[in-house]
Amino acid sequence: NFEFALFTKDNKRVEVLLNATTRRDVPGAIIGMIGVGQDITEKRRLMEQEALLFQAQAANDAKSQFLATMSHEMRTPLNVIMGMNDLITETLLSAEQRTFAEQVKTSAESLLILINDILDLTKVEAGKLELVAVDFDIRQVMEDAIDSVASKALGKGLEICS
Repeated sequence: NFEFALFTKDNKRVEVLLNATTRRDVPGAIIGMIGVGQDITEKRRLMEQEALLFQAQAANDAKSQFLATMSHEMRTPLNVIMGMNDLITETLLSAEQRTFAEQVKTSAESLLILINDILDLTKVEAGKLELVAVDFDIRQVMEDAIDSVASKALGKGLEICS
């Protein structure tokens, strides 16, 4: 048994599986061959598609695992930053320092939300996402977003109006 490609008159490739055996005369000398050829083009195409699908699924699984691992790994230092910042805000700070500490807190909370969203994405892919309704103040969200970029804008000589 062996497989090989043939080409039709219109140059179409056909994958063929050939099953063959030798014909022998009475003393045992080979005098010919008997074989059956089978078109396995469609079977081969399906096998290749299945292999590609398996590779894509493996890549997707690896990506999901990577995202889950990285988001968990990012949480630890972020929680330390948030905790240390909370400790700083409990000390005597100038108004400017308190503003900076609040911006750190807001930015860290935003980053934590992003990390949680990444985890949620991996849950969606795994079919394990649970939706939770959360009330929020859109005005506060917008103010926090503006505050998070205000210091960079001021550093570039820009003024942000809210």
